[in-house]
Amino acid sequence: MVLGLDSVSGKEAVCQQLCAAIGCTYIDVDTVIKAEVANNTDLGSEIAVCARQGKIMPASMTARAVKAALAAGPGGIYLLSGPPKSMELDSFERHVGTTPQLALLFELPEADGRERLAAHGLDESAVNTRLSSFQQQTGALVKALEGRGLLRRVDASASADATLASARAHMETLGVAKSGAAKQPAAKLAVKFVLALGGPGVDTAAHCARLAHKFSYIHLSNSEVMRAEIEAQTTTGMSVSLMIRAGKVVPTSLTIEMLQNIISKHPSATYLIEGFPRTLGAFSVLEDRLGTCMRAVLFEGADDPADDDNLARQMRTFKSQTLPVVAALESRGHLMKIDGTTDSEAVFECACKAFA
Repeated sequence: MVLGLDSVSGKEAVCQQLCAAIGCTYIDVDTVIKAEVANNTDLGSEIAVCARQGKIMPASMTARAVKAALAAGPGGIYLLSGPPKSMELDSFERHVGTTPQLALLFELPEADGRERLAAHGLDESAVNTRLSSFQQQTGALVKALEGRGLLRRVDASASADATLASARAHMETLGVAKSGAAKQPAAKLAVKFVLALGGPGVDTAAHCARLAHKFSYIHLSNSEVMRAEIEAQTTTGMSVSLMIRAGKVVPTSLTIEMLQNIISKHPSATYLIEGFPRTLGAFSVLEDRLGTCMRAVLFEGADDPADDDNLARQMRTFKSQTLPVVAALESRGHLMKIDGTTDSEAVFECACKAFA
């Protein structure tokens, strides 16, 4: 993702240079939307109707346009400029079906921003409106990206060469070679794996340990995988450790990288992955890297945890983020739901039927 004050941050010019240098693809959302309308697609017709009626185009419609552009593109690394700023990150991922690996924020000191906007012919009132609107629209998205450890800040007030060098250095963390060629993504492992998801308050780990023993699965717990990487002091583990200490969410790309590191050692085994993925975007990336999920079980918790604010908060998060993953698996006929609040033996017996 690429964020910045449109027309004055210089992000478009830098992104175009980055694409030429490292072989990635630049997608500008405004250009994509105009193309949908010009090509008279179904989505373009909906956009045109919104425009004729003087309505603000829904962020979900913008996300659909982005999804179509990504599907039609050549693959590899995309620089997406102008994502729906008013849409929450998790919602954007659900609509698009993928998750960002990095976000570049082209920052300008307020004085510089004002000066550049004024040079474009805007009066003081219009300048204030643009600056205020940008802060209001991007604030939540920036915070969410920063919370996941995905945000990288680029000083857009520096010289053009310095700005490009800074942006390119951040892009190289995605595996872009300094020579200018994009490193090929790791090949899909196409392994056999099943998923176990659990609602708040359910001892999913205990159930998974028993299931793994019974069916000779290799049990991969998200938290245990991270702990192993940290204790081994790998480069990934050290990055994860820093994020956890800073209270940041570990990006999906790193989590899947850690899973792949383990799975690649025994590719013929069947893996039981516990507690991951938690979002639809992460689920899409997981299957892209590992293959299609064979089977899944959801250990359901209490729908309305009484007198427990922490569990209630976890349940709200679970419903907003993970239920779309549950729905996707259920639509394939791959999911069995089990009441995780009953006797552990009854839970285990039902789970065994799911995986038999």
